[in-house]
Amino acid sequence: MLSGSKVKTKMKKIHRFLLIFPTPVCLILLLFLCHYVLSQFNDNLYPYSWERTVEFLKIRAEEGNPQSQFHLGNLYMSGHGVPKDPLMGIELYAKAAAQGETRSIRRLARYYDFGGEIPRDSVKAAYYYGLAADTGDSYASYRLGQYSELGIIREPDPEKAAFYYEKASLEGFAQASSELAYLYLVGTGVLQDSSKTKYLYIRAVKDGSPAARIYLGLLHAQWLGIPEELIIDSLEFMKFSRIHWLKKEDLEKKPPEA
Repeated sequence: MLSGSKVKTKMKKIHRFLLIFPTPVCLILLLFLCHYVLSQFNDNLYPYSWERTVEFLKIRAEEGNPQSQFHLGNLYMSGHGVPKDPLMGIELYAKAAAQGETRSIRRLARYYDFGGEIPRDSVKAAYYYGLAADTGDSYASYRLGQYSELGIIREPDPEKAAFYYEKASLEGFAQASSELAYLYLVGTGVLQDSSKTKYLYIRAVKDGSPAARIYLGLLHAQWLGIPEELIIDSLEFMKFSRIHWLKKEDLEKKPPEA
């Protein structure tokens, strides 16, 4: 057992230590206290688990909440927290889309367009792309332009293709500007106009279209007076490769995330 003098000596040493290092000790104690309080808060007020999340979303989705239907649809599409069921996910997206939930509309358009989890259905894809385009989705307008130009569900309609490409172009979609430039170059769906062709290709390049950079280079060669026989094969290749690329993209290219 320590004597009174030894206890006093011990206390003085502790007091001296606290005087020398008060801030670090206080910070450590404060961190431990914050950790304890936050853990109690999370455990009691926000008990996160897949089961409770799914239960909450199911209740809200059954009540008709479109945001919950969208999020629950995501879980069924990915298999997080629930057995993976793409058909249930699509059904939930459709319910949310019917109430104007824009993310669900865009997801449906892309799933029906490119398939994967569900069979492709170009008619339904075009329907949902139309709804998405009305909400300002530039990619939806661009795809509708391709649908119209290639005649994916109806006869090719160059004028409608030009309309949708222009809409997407004005919304900043680079590839749409490039496609519209080509239509002005050859006079398909619009009146042939070299100045608009140049303007749109330049805008597409600035917006990040690598294809537009190549096409613009070929056209500059023509406009600068380089003999036609030296570039005609390149221009023919440009026309051929563009159509080939459009068709290949329709079959293989993955869509951007909605």
